This record gives sequence, structure tokens and C-alpha cells, in this order.
Amino acid sequence: VKESRLLADRALDHSELRQLFATCAVDVTPVGFRDGSAIASLYATGLRQTTGGSLRIADYDRSTGAIIVVGQGNRERIVFSCERARCAIYAWTIVRGPAPGPLPYPVDKAGRIVIRAMTPQAVMMRLKRPSEQADIAPCSPHDLRRTFVSDLLEADTDIAVVQRLAGHASPHTTARRRGDETLRRAAMRLHVH
Repeated sequence: VKESRLLADRALDHSELRQLFATCAVDVTPVGFRDGSAIASLYATGLRQTTGGSLRIADYDRSTGAIIVVGQGNRERIVFSCERARCAIYAWTIVRGPAPGPLPYPVDKAGRIVIRAMTPQAVMMRLKRPSEQADIAPCSPHDLRRTFVSDLLEADTDIAVVQRLAGHASPHTTARRRGDETLRRAAMRLHVH
């Protein structure tokens, strides 16, 4: 017997995204720049939590916003960041410095950048502080990923394109990520005669 469960993650609404970005924008410490870059890159590219922490500065093309991603199954794909994400990533690269290596670096309690890769758990924890400061429900990197997919589908982007950008093996996985608002609007179109 096949069972189906509701998705555990959620799609953020646009006001929550604006609050997250605003929270990071007012923090002019390395933590604020790094967190703004992480949130922007996770949302604007639909990266998975594990991929977000393993991005390398060499994988990012500042002039085009292209990011080369090695996803599940060691499959390589290219994603493009929007203008806002490009600005946030660029600001972080100025603070981070031009040294080769991981794009996101940890920042210690004294505000010093630690030159090493961030673990997937550290990437997830980086969303905790901005979520609390923005006074929104806690969110995870996967919530940003679902928001990315939902927003593209709600903008009538072809499902095959969204599937490719998200690195989903199946279009069924992509289709399941439609936001609850899309489902509610579809139900409102019904009229009882």
C-alpha cells in the first residue's frame, strides 16, 4: 500500500523573505554579510543545504551570476542568481576576500572570518538568528529551496526548467513543491451552480 504525507517543509511568503533580507542588510558585520549571501544564494538558486555549504568561490561567476553546482548523484548543473542575490554574494566576497576555497566561511564569536568550509549543519544554523531577528517562524535551507521552486512555478515557469534548476530527478518531485497559496487559489476557481 502506497502512502503519501504532507511535506514537512514550508514555502516562505514574500514578506518573510523581505524581513530576512532586511535583517541581514542592517547587520554590517561579517556575520550579516555572510548570512545575507547565504540566504540569497539558497533562495535565488534553490540550492540544497549540503550544496550551499560546499560552494567554492571558483564556482561563482560574478559577471553573469552563474553558479556551478555539483548536486546529488555527483550531477553537475549550472544555476543563475538574480540581481539581488548577486549583490549580496558580491558584498560577501568583498568582506570574505579573494582567496580560493569555499564561498561561505564561518565567522567566530569575535567576528573574525575562519578560513574553512561550513558544514551543512552550520548552514542550517545560520538561518536561526536572522529568522528570530526578523520575527518570523523558524525556517530552514530546505524551506528556502521550496520557496524557490514554488515561486518559479507560481510565475508560470515551465516545470521542466524548474526541475532542471532545482536538480530534481523527477518532475513529480518538482510538482509537489507548489505552495499552499497556489492550491488555495486553484480551489477558489471552482463555482457551485
